[in-house]
Amino acid sequence: MKSKRFLRCILFAALMIGLVPAAMMAAEGDAPQVTIDGTQTNYTISTDTTLVVAQDITLDGANTASAFNITGTEEIPVNVTLVFENNATLTLNYTDGIVIENATLTGQGWNIVDATGMDVIQLNNNGSLDITGNVQLTGAGKDNQASRGIAMVNSSGQTIEVADGATLAANGFYRGLETSTASNYTIQGDSTTTTVDGKTTSEGMYNSVLDFSDNAYGMALSYFDSSVNFKDCKLEVSDCDQSGIYMRQDNGIINGLYFDQVFINCVNGENFEQADIAVRLHSAKFEIKDC
Repeated sequence: MKSKRFLRCILFAALMIGLVPAAMMAAEGDAPQVTIDGTQTNYTISTDTTLVVAQDITLDGANTASAFNITGTEEIPVNVTLVFENNATLTLNYTDGIVIENATLTGQGWNIVDATGMDVIQLNNNGSLDITGNVQLTGAGKDNQASRGIAMVNSSGQTIEVADGATLAANGFYRGLETSTASNYTIQGDSTTTTVDGKTTSEGMYNSVLDFSDNAYGMALSYFDSSVNFKDCKLEVSDCDQSGIYMRQDNGIINGLYFDQVFINCVNGENFEQADIAVRLHSAKFEIKDC
């Protein structure tokens, strides 16, 4: 046992100085830990990894490229855990912040700031978020059209899952969540259910929160989307300047939009002048259950 631990220590040290690939370390059963300390501006991750932000950090990619590219394959997806310590804040200046494909990003306690206008999190094919506790994404301003909290563009198979009692918040963006030609994606909360007076209700319908309030548009769904699923979650889209949930009309429709145990909350202040319809959807196949 001692020799195996000693070998792992040698491999980890070698990994940190670039003498062995991360894949070898992962094969030993220990996902490598990488501390984000500002000395490196771009990260390409293709194996299971733990990312740690231990203090307030600003990463400046001169508004180009991406800060983090997390990429696996359909056959071998990647699992990355993002850890924020000491109430740290990560400020990013890139075209895209965190790009995820065939991979899952897991964690809680994130505080990520868009410095100049970008997609803070971009979910490509089979890109997933597993939110286990409160997460805060902060935009570069509601009038900055390049500033989006979470984007799913020309891709499929994404999932966003929020744990019971957790909130994924994206506020101060032009669009908190935006999709375009995305398909077969699912946004959901915890699926634990309770039954009161014969009525079964998901805990996630109230306690797993996606907070897209206080944006120009809370959620912007494309009519090119298809097979869209929302379930067991609360969509908080109040106090958005234009619309809480918006879908371009243009005589287009989503091909398959399904809500199951979803609570949509769009409540604006008495003097709040929302410029567009609070919630606007157009769908060919549409189903709402227990909402």
